[in-house]
Amino acid sequence: MADRNAEARKGFETAYRGALAEHPGSLLTLLSSCRRFNVAISPNPDDAQWRRDFVAAAEAFHKEPKLRPEDEPFAMDRLMATPVENITVRSADEFLRIFQNSQLPEWMRLTLTGSLQIKIAWKLRGSGYANTVTAEGWSGFEKHLGLAREALTKAWKLRPDVPFAANEMITVSMAGHAGPGET
Repeated sequence: MADRNAEARKGFETAYRGALAEHPGSLLTLLSSCRRFNVAISPNPDDAQWRRDFVAAAEAFHKEPKLRPEDEPFAMDRLMATPVENITVRSADEFLRIFQNSQLPEWMRLTLTGSLQIKIAWKLRGSGYANTVTAEGWSGFEKHLGLAREALTKAWKLRPDVPFAANEMITVSMAGHAGPGET
């Protein structure tokens, strides 16, 4: 098994370096970096350099995204995928800043921000039963779900024809943060 992990790490390292050389700042480079980081954390969750590389790839992509409007839903689908979300929540403050300054279309930026706010809310709350959540946990949960609702509502109003913001709002609603008429 160790040989397979080493082989996988080497393959993703090659893919990332190739994408970085040929397509700096592209979605391909960002996704290659994400996959590379996820392979790295399987055996080594403290691989800080690969996390920094992912953050740098995300910054480059968001600074000057090269997306055609018809490719936006595909890119959003990939950016909302679990492996990407798992990394962004580990570096939430950095990614909130990246999303705030992102040059992506506003609906995408708001959807990514809202989704991350949901993840932050649940991280602060914890995964235990309600009676085990601290007052601080509840406060953070409430605050970040409110921020998520605000961002996702704006995103949906901008692009009601794509499902991403509405899909994320299901989580907000299930946690009791739907607005009047939103359920």
